[in-house]
Amino acid sequence: MTHGRSGMRLAYFNFTINFGGAPQSMLAMAAGLAQRHKVHILDAYGRCQPYLQAVEQAGLPCQVLVPDARHLYIGHRGSGRRLLAAARQLPELLRVRQALNRSLRCLEPDLIWVMNSKSLAFVALCASARGVPVVLCVRGWASRDQLDTTLLALIRWRVDAVLAVSRATLEQLRQAGVPSEKLHLGRTVLDLDAIRREAARPLDGPLPGQDRALRILLLGARPERAKGYHTAIEALARVRRQGVDAVLWLPGRPALGAGEAYVRSLENLAVALGVTDHVHLLGWRDDMPRLIAAADVCILPSHTEGLPRAVLEALVVGRPVAATPVGGVPDVIRHGQTGLLFDVDDDQALAACILQFARAPQEARQMAEAGQRLVCREFDPQRVLGGIETLFESLVRERRR
Repeated sequence: MTHGRSGMRLAYFNFTINFGGAPQSMLAMAAGLAQRHKVHILDAYGRCQPYLQAVEQAGLPCQVLVPDARHLYIGHRGSGRRLLAAARQLPELLRVRQALNRSLRCLEPDLIWVMNSKSLAFVALCASARGVPVVLCVRGWASRDQLDTTLLALIRWRVDAVLAVSRATLEQLRQAGVPSEKLHLGRTVLDLDAIRREAARPLDGPLPGQDRALRILLLGARPERAKGYHTAIEALARVRRQGVDAVLWLPGRPALGAGEAYVRSLENLAVALGVTDHVHLLGWRDDMPRLIAAADVCILPSHTEGLPRAVLEALVVGRPVAATPVGGVPDVIRHGQTGLLFDVDDDQALAACILQFARAPQEARQMAEAGQRLVCREFDPQRVLGGIETLFESLVRERRR
């Protein structure tokens, strides 16, 4: 890839722990912008090797700020344990701030963008970032319980523009009091051709239960209650009781510091429902398009989402999707047209969606094809990147004046 030698100097800063859909989208955005501008990646700890490898493959310069950090997360539910963990982490967080300040002083970026409130707070506290436009990319739904007063204050004080992943996210931010002039729709950057090429590649090895009549894939990267993995297992049991020989693939691993309790509860649930041999936890996967291509049906039973990258990939690959109508999902899954929708925690409705796909394959194929056309039209990478680039250039020009 040939990076732009003129144009803007851009810096992206984050604490990257898992290389899930959101960091993948941010990296695709950085790689796209690097075609015409100088883009530099700043990562706090450098502990996510798949992310660092992908940055290297994209040919982007990257600096790890505190590579020897030991306390990477706070975790814990009890307030006492959280305070103790936070105290242990504080010295390393101060080192991150100092290193970030030095890096920004050397880079002299025209614009900085971040993906979450933690990264935003660090940029806001850096003297080297004063006078530099800051863009916050909000990848989640931004429902009211996800927007704390600190984040909203930071947005009003230090953010020049917010790129929201979906219309639902935009509306939540607007209702929370973020000024409308700061809000912009920033679609996920997708390399459509790369997704198709990856989907066409064979899997590294056979998947458990691959010979079942119906292969169901949950489009997730973190087994946690908010992602609805338990609902998927309950729905599978209902599908099995209808005489369908189905398998359920559950990719992903718990978030750093989350523990294994929920995973154990999923295993116990599968035993209780008698579907142990039909539920398979696949662990972390970096070949999601290939997994999607191996599946017959894709599902997303999440309680909250922004606009999941994996759903977009499933539609690009041409697989039928059933999902909950949370966040930006209805932007692309239009019930009965480009997929099926069901309510949160409604395993009976999810089972009905799966059975509808299985019993009416031609209808399922038509929905998948319609979804594929929608994503390829609305998420054309040149169109999406062009809008982001125009916004960044306008912010830089305005700040320079």
